[in-house]
Amino acid sequence: VTLRNMHHMLGWGATVQIVHTDMRYWKSPELADILVSELLGSWGDNELSPECLDGAEKFLNPNGGISIPYEYTSFVEPISTPKLWNDCSAFGDDKHMETMYVVKLHKFSAFAHPKPVFTFAHPSWNKGLDEEGNERFSPHRTTDPALLGGNIDNTRYTKVEFMADHTGLMHGFGAYFEARLYKDVMISINPPTH
Repeated sequence: VTLRNMHHMLGWGATVQIVHTDMRYWKSPELADILVSELLGSWGDNELSPECLDGAEKFLNPNGGISIPYEYTSFVEPISTPKLWNDCSAFGDDKHMETMYVVKLHKFSAFAHPKPVFTFAHPSWNKGLDEEGNERFSPHRTTDPALLGGNIDNTRYTKVEFMADHTGLMHGFGAYFEARLYKDVMISINPPTH
């Protein structure tokens, strides 16, 4: 609704077309030059952003079309947060203790600095792998056979180790993201780059 109102207020007319529908079923009349998404969520991939953007790239012009964002990385840090722990414990069940919560962390103690977990890049024809085998955006079309032909696999597993800089009771993880929007423009909720 906000975007539709902005469209009207700014007089975009036929210059900008806003399509409000499920991207899995929409048939685009033409390929887009820019694909913009706000699906990052609070952790960079918890709103199915990778799967949605990979699926929506069929609408993107393969000859110069860009995705905004084109790359994003999730981060975690071990934290102690007695208030959130007590609030969840009050329910008296495992479900509330094992649920991811989206909260603005106010009173917490981090045991170590955030570390990167997963990186996703879009569109798939610009995906590359870094020296450790992690997905990264490449300004060049991929030649990696594993990344060609629609073989997009967003399955991820990693192991992250932390060295605590103080003692305490760890209650869980704080989660953040950094996103590269266009060229060198980025947004971040990761404390070191926020």
